[in-house]
Amino acid sequence: MDKTLKYQAAIKTVIQSYIEYYYKESPLRIQTIFDDNNGHYILIHLGWQDDQWTYGIPLHLDIIADKIWIQRNQTEVELEEELLELGVLEEDMIIGFYTTDMAKVQC
Repeated sequence: MDKTLKYQAAIKTVIQSYIEYYYKESPLRIQTIFDDNNGHYILIHLGWQDDQWTYGIPLHLDIIADKIWIQRNQTEVELEEELLELGVLEEDMIIGFYTTDMAKVQC
């Protein structure tokens, strides 16, 4: 399987698993953006919870130059561990919200 296709599938699997586990009984609406053409994968939750409007993007991952960039992870899920289990190489995961020095990459 092509590396990009493998990584797309891994990201979708992680996001879907997260939704099924954490939002199973949530009053919030869940939206996913799976943009394979541009490499963007985003989870959005929105709606009313306890008389308060909530809107958030707990997960945002991109595929850039055959690497998975974790742009945002506001969950308790260890995305890196989950992705490793699905066959993503450790050197192909970059924490995008780290400084460039920490990520050890240049865009």
